[in-house]
Amino acid sequence: MAKIKQEEEKGFGDSDMREPKEESIERDKKNGWDHEKCTKDGKDMSHQIFDAPVKGQKLIYVKLPDGSFKFSPRPEPNPLARGPRPTTLPHSMLGKAGKVIGAGECETDADGKIVHADNFSGHYQPGEKNLEETKKNMEKQNMAKEGTKFNVLDKAGKVIKQI
Repeated sequence: MAKIKQEEEKGFGDSDMREPKEESIERDKKNGWDHEKCTKDGKDMSHQIFDAPVKGQKLIYVKLPDGSFKFSPRPEPNPLARGPRPTTLPHSMLGKAGKVIGAGECETDADGKIVHADNFSGHYQPGEKNLEETKKNMEKQNMAKEGTKFNVLDKAGKVIKQI
């Protein structure tokens, strides 16, 4: 309770956290995702979830209520490759279909520092306030490089503001 009160005094509280959209969770289940077991069609996917940013990669992330982050690779499809498209975990897998402070995509440099981050998540649809809190947390935890661009995106993925 003290933690929530402290967060509210800072301008971000429990009411600002985001829950995944129910239709997104239902779609995940139909597509074979199990948020509790961290599986896709019965196959363990936990090896794709990291507690810290990975060097030189595009990633998705969530900021959890306990203050920790979870990251997963965001592979780019190769238009020349045959076969199935690389699997990107949904944000809801990183957040175990629960509440999060923030969610989006980011990119890291060769040192593993975040150089770009945004709030793009169809499951959680975080807003500017969520990205502001995420930015503070990434900077405080020394994950973001100085000068990192944090872009607020609308639901269509267009940049509407940089913070």
